[in-house]
Amino acid sequence: MRVLIFSDSHGRSFDMHRVITNHPEAEYILHLGDGNNEFENLMSLFPEKKYVMVCGNNDFYSQAQNDEVVKIGGVTVFMTHGHRYGVYVSLDRLKRAAAKYDARVILYGHTHMTDYRYEQGVYIMNPGSISQPRMSRKSYGFIDITGGSVFCGISEL
Repeated sequence: MRVLIFSDSHGRSFDMHRVITNHPEAEYILHLGDGNNEFENLMSLFPEKKYVMVCGNNDFYSQAQNDEVVKIGGVTVFMTHGHRYGVYVSLDRLKRAAAKYDARVILYGHTHMTDYRYEQGVYIMNPGSISQPRMSRKSYGFIDITGGSVFCGISEL
């Protein structure tokens, strides 16, 4: 099962649309905040997909939650924008929050910079920004889940 992860689209949906179109096998599309309006518009264009989004610090008037815990293919995924956890300074608060749910995958955004690591059996990923990257190219994340096995990665545009 393929999962696509976007963050920090900030009003621009073209590249998200292109990535979703190029990955018809993706069943889930996740958005980590700061772009909920354009993400909601994409949801109507690909109604066969499953969508989850969280609220970012620039998602004014959004009804999305700050954090979401989803089970995808038997794998628990904790997702948040990251601004409430001080991710510029440390990931400690974020990791403690996700540990409460025994998450195997932690997803966050906010910094507009890619980050990928595997620590103590947990995948931690920031897919960067799909529209306004800092110190890298436009990017998105993906997760492949097969029979309980997890493979995470980041792709640049």
